[in-house]
Amino acid sequence: MSAALIAGLAAAGPAMAQVAGTYTGTAKDGSPVSFTVTTDTSTGSLAITSVSIDYTAPCKNETYTLYSGIGYGPTADITNGAVSSTIDYPNIYVTFSLKFAKNGQTATGLEEVIAPALYSTTALPARAIFCESARQAMSVSLQKTPPPATTPLHYLYDNRGRIIGEVLR
Repeated sequence: MSAALIAGLAAAGPAMAQVAGTYTGTAKDGSPVSFTVTTDTSTGSLAITSVSIDYTAPCKNETYTLYSGIGYGPTADITNGAVSSTIDYPNIYVTFSLKFAKNGQTATGLEEVIAPALYSTTALPARAIFCESARQAMSVSLQKTPPPATTPLHYLYDNRGRIIGEVLR
């Protein structure tokens, strides 16, 4: 095959819809969200492998609102530029979906959190109440990471004690 034909086939192929790295942003209510995309070692696909979601969840039949957050490590493979995941632990329910932009720099989606809270107007909790965040839009952007700093193992000195070089890792 000629180089021009190979380049043309590559350009006609599907665009990569996500990039490995950390995506941070906010939900509609301003609460921070963060997702880490790395390779799923069992499938070789890019996947969401770390999630951090802060949330505001008004409690049912109460004036109390639960302000909290959760971090966890799913392995949710990204397929055709999209991913969704739901966790249903005994003490929390979290669901999210993301659709990555074609350039892999941003993603938009939805999130929702349902959790109980211990509530009391006295020092000890008297009961648990049911709190639910609104199902809401969110958007995230890929964070640019600075290049890693090199740390010298040691310096090289001349016969006068001046640094003339360094040995790097």
